[in-house]
Amino acid sequence: MKLLAVCVTGTLLVTSACGDNGGGGTSDAAAPDATATADAAAPDAAAPDAAPPDATATHTIGGTVTGLDGTGLLLRNNDGDDLVVSADGAFVFTTALDDASTYAVTVAQQPTGSLDYCSVVAGTGTVSGADVTDVVVDCNGPENFTPAAVVWLRGDGISATDGSSLPAWPDSSAGGLDAVQPTESQQPTYRATGGPGGLPYVEFDGVGQYLEGPADTLSSSTYTVFLVAEIPDQTSDNIAIYAMAPILGHDYELGLTYTVAGQDGAATLTNLTGGLSATAPLATGWQLDTLTYGGGTGSIYVNGTLGGSDAYTDATLTMERYLIGGRSPDGNSNVNFFAPNKHAELVVYKDALTAPQREAVECYLIRKYALDGVAANPSCP
Repeated sequence: MKLLAVCVTGTLLVTSACGDNGGGGTSDAAAPDATATADAAAPDAAAPDAAPPDATATHTIGGTVTGLDGTGLLLRNNDGDDLVVSADGAFVFTTALDDASTYAVTVAQQPTGSLDYCSVVAGTGTVSGADVTDVVVDCNGPENFTPAAVVWLRGDGISATDGSSLPAWPDSSAGGLDAVQPTESQQPTYRATGGPGGLPYVEFDGVGQYLEGPADTLSSSTYTVFLVAEIPDQTSDNIAIYAMAPILGHDYELGLTYTVAGQDGAATLTNLTGGLSATAPLATGWQLDTLTYGGGTGSIYVNGTLGGSDAYTDATLTMERYLIGGRSPDGNSNVNFFAPNKHAELVVYKDALTAPQREAVECYLIRKYALDGVAANPSCP
């Protein structure tokens, strides 16, 4: 007998048939229960698929403000959604965005009543299925850093008419060491716009213009100096960028000078008494130069990257004045070696800043002036 098996919708039906079973005998195998069901149930054809994402979902854009001291900070998203922020902490824009939309957070108006300059970190991107919460608005600057700066000249700290002669560049630090020029024909020109990041700057003609500040409280054996400047290459050596010097005596011997080395696209930090002569290549256009002096080494960083360094014999320098746009190499009070430079900001510390401290100031200046290059600090975007 042969078995004929027929499957019908999950039920196994068995019937018998007569015939030879290989050996001519009958089969002893019992027929399975015709009503037995299969162990594995058939898939439910009616089960619904997983629900697709809600294409209409929207998400908010926000983040954190830090270091804010002033009032009137106005943030803007995508050139249209404005938000006034009055204190440190979390912020969220009112208008939510569709998924996959782009966002761009900017500072539409800087705060007033303080030295704050706020910049946006991680302010652009695309919404991806969740609220954006990691935009950072950083208002920390030299006024918040430790140690404190002893000289801080800011182009955006000048109150003057565009194109006017500048008799004084006010010091924003607590020291009050303004850089001044009482002789009108030797006063540099204030430019209200056109500097890096569109910010103001001070322009020197390279003929006889310079500014001088008192520095009798600055004598030290350590310094860190930050300059945001446009420094064209020169046809002569030793043209001034910045100098700290005695009233009488050669600035390059008793003080600290930063000069353009003629025609080779480089600048030099010098103190010959200690044997210091560090050289670094100049960048093209506006740049951030950081000068460090302390612990037997003088170094120049350009846009946050080490450009050159040199060892010297440690000694306390004689600092009775600081000069921008000129220098005093002749051993008397005369100023010459004038430079056609443009300066947007100068920050001076009477300390050898640690690497994280130096990088914090560099990050602030690089972001503020939208400069090329980034500091070594990985937190500086």
